[in-house]
Amino acid sequence: QWFYPNDAILYKLYAAAEERGMPVMFHTGSSIFPTSRIKYGDPIFLDDVAVDFPRLNIVLAHSGRGPWYEHAVSLARTRPNVFLEISGIPPHRLLEYVPAVAHIPEKTIFGSDWPTVPPLKQIVEGVSGLKLSDGALDKIFWGNAARLLGLQAPAGDRKKTSSP
Repeated sequence: QWFYPNDAILYKLYAAAEERGMPVMFHTGSSIFPTSRIKYGDPIFLDDVAVDFPRLNIVLAHSGRGPWYEHAVSLARTRPNVFLEISGIPPHRLLEYVPAVAHIPEKTIFGSDWPTVPPLKQIVEGVSGLKLSDGALDKIFWGNAARLLGLQAPAGDRKKTSSP
């Protein structure tokens, strides 16, 4: 993205999304694209939005990947309407880079970052193999996204997550 997410010009959009119960997602963290502007990826700029629109659910794509993992986690912990999304983070490093995922699975959402990543099956298996409870994995893979989108989550069966 090429803008600060707390720019007042966006507030009408946020108000409309909040009124309709639609979550919003923002790229946070660094980027592999050479023309990207990393400065816009600091999740701290979403704190204003989270406070000003308390019923607007905000998803932090990539959980602040790179320089801002701590900012993303701090927002997810302190703002009830802010959620982490874990795409673009190697599954085998997820708990090393974002250890809070183990403690706040109810604020964490699975994402694949397709098509720029390894095969989806490999990512799902990597996340499934983390030392997380079945309940935590169900929230990460299904429950949290379903709740934010107003959908019925599938019955909790971890085996379902092993094949997309």
